Amino acid sequence: MKVLLQNRFTRCFLGKGGRWVEMCARARAFRSGVEAIDYSVTHRLQNVRMLLHFESAPRYDIALDLTLG
Repeated sequence: MKVLLQNRFTRCFLGKGGRWVEMCARARAFRSGVEAIDYSVTHRLQNVRMLLHFESAPRYDIALDLTLG
């Protein structure tokens, strides 16, 4: 399982260096959900979701919209 950040509207993934990328394979993988949320808060990301991505079974992916205030 990979923990990723995804823009809710563009569906792009956060990649290395803080750039948004279209391909899931190029997304930055976080070690945990807490690390992904901390990154979102620190960088004041808007309109993002945390995606728990199962590479071998993507139909089981879990998307959690993040509302950071």
